[in-house]
Amino acid sequence: MGKMTLSGIGNEFTLLSVIYGLSILIVNFVFFPSLILTLGFRIVNILVGLGIIIIGFAIVRKSLIVVQYFNEKKLCTVGIYAKIRNPIYFAWIMIIVPGFVIITGSLLSFTIPIFMYLIFRIFIHREEDYLEELFGDAFLEYKNSTRRFFPRI
Repeated sequence: MGKMTLSGIGNEFTLLSVIYGLSILIVNFVFFPSLILTLGFRIVNILVGLGIIIIGFAIVRKSLIVVQYFNEKKLCTVGIYAKIRNPIYFAWIMIIVPGFVIITGSLLSFTIPIFMYLIFRIFIHREEDYLEELFGDAFLEYKNSTRRFFPRI
């Protein structure tokens, strides 16, 4: 396998997610404008969505420790990475994007995180194969001790 950048599968994942997400939003608001969910008042959607997004970005911020490890060509298994192998993808799929979905109120856009998760599942093997090739047994041990996407509670 060739060299992988810090973004890993992120570029393909992001491009496909954005295309799908924008398509769904356009379809919802142009063809099905009545398929909107509000949590009482529109401001509630905005406040709840922003709160969720802030939590997601806090997780992403904690996940950025991986940059230092990547630059040093080391496997990151500390901090949030001790609990989950893909915290950045987790934050985007399970927290940040659902926060935006709540803000828009688009019922069809609730399919966006599902689509993102499916794309993640399809592409993540390339990233993990690369890490296994690069770090060998250390990555296999890490892989067997942490979950890919949902942290153990």
